[in-house]
Amino acid sequence: MKKIILLFFFILFFSLLFLPQVLSLPFAKKFLEEEISKRASLSLSIEKLRCSWFGPQELSGVWVRQEKISAHLEKIQIALPLWSIKEWQEALSFQGGSLPDLQLTKIEGSLKGKSVDLSGESEKGGMFTLSGLFSSSSDFSLNLHCSAFPSALVDSLLHAKGWFSAFVGPLFAAESHCTADHIEGSLRSSALQLAVEGELQKKSLHFTKPFQLLLRPTSQLLELFREHFSLPLLGVDYSISLRIDSQGSHIPVSPFSLKEIRLPHSILDLGRFSLDLPLSFPPLVSLPAPLSVWLTPLFFSMADGKVALERVDALLGNAFHLCAWGDLNLHSSALHGTLGIPADTLESRLKISSLSPTYVLQIPVTGTFEHPEIAKSTAAAKIGALLAIQHGESVAPLFGKKGAIVGKILKNAAPPQEPEAPSPHRPFPWE
Repeated sequence: MKKIILLFFFILFFSLLFLPQVLSLPFAKKFLEEEISKRASLSLSIEKLRCSWFGPQELSGVWVRQEKISAHLEKIQIALPLWSIKEWQEALSFQGGSLPDLQLTKIEGSLKGKSVDLSGESEKGGMFTLSGLFSSSSDFSLNLHCSAFPSALVDSLLHAKGWFSAFVGPLFAAESHCTADHIEGSLRSSALQLAVEGELQKKSLHFTKPFQLLLRPTSQLLELFREHFSLPLLGVDYSISLRIDSQGSHIPVSPFSLKEIRLPHSILDLGRFSLDLPLSFPPLVSLPAPLSVWLTPLFFSMADGKVALERVDALLGNAFHLCAWGDLNLHSSALHGTLGIPADTLESRLKISSLSPTYVLQIPVTGTFEHPEIAKSTAAAKIGALLAIQHGESVAPLFGKKGAIVGKILKNAAPPQEPEAPSPHRPFPWE
């Protein structure tokens, strides 16, 4: 009986002694691959598994595949004894990593409890680091740094179909600090500069500092706009800027909703650009393509799914001054606006000198943003009245003996009565 007991303990001792070697055998490795793949909904393969009672535990030649992204890690190390392997998050590190699909190499990192440290490089140059603390999706504090990073890799990761690199340009640098309730960051490239800082409250973003963006459109971006929006945009002369004031801002993040966005005061400056379009507005103007368009800054606000646009003035073809204002419903694209022809344009085009400097001939604009409809009959009637004033004396002979009186009446007639137009934002950039 004693011999049996001694044999049992002898077998048990050597089984425990050589357990790490047993766990390093191919069948144990295959079991580990299948269990992790099943629980994490991914595909895992391990070239070599090496276990040790007192640590570290090592995995070599690891491949992880999920959907369209695959990752390779030359070596994963868990600096813990075998009996503490359940606490692997406390002492995990890896090196020699790569994401071939995203052309990322030299990925190294560690996970020690809540502490996260990750870095990597791109095959085309540039680097990134991610560090901080992570407990859960509602408890984290992370810092991201990117330098000379290829924007095409972000396109691949986000499946952005070239839009990200079109906005940003080929390379970019970025800094960001995020927690569960706060975000701040900046992005800089040859084409784009932006800065954002805000608080996340009830799954909505509230700016704590004005959001600022400066964009120099790339040729790639102009091509995408022409292709997807049928916009005959030929080029932009200056950088485009956007500023959104922080006070009262509200942007729902999850779920996103246009109806709940609130931007009380924002300014978009499109500057000067050219369109592959002619301009025909008889009898006031007729200009061939390409058409130069120079705009004053667009002051707008947004709430309840509607954009309210203050008066914006435009100089078309370096010769024709127009203005506009109104509302746009983002849900239906319904447009309710006014196209204005200011006094200086009427005086220069129709030779009328009796107009007030603040007078604006107003023409209703309806329809949708994609297909605006100008009230042509209203425009024709108002312009006709102005033409009658212009040519009052010349039509006098048509009225016989009373022609002189009729001509004098027409010449001295008041222009069509209009409600007071919004004040322009001066100075105009072309002045």
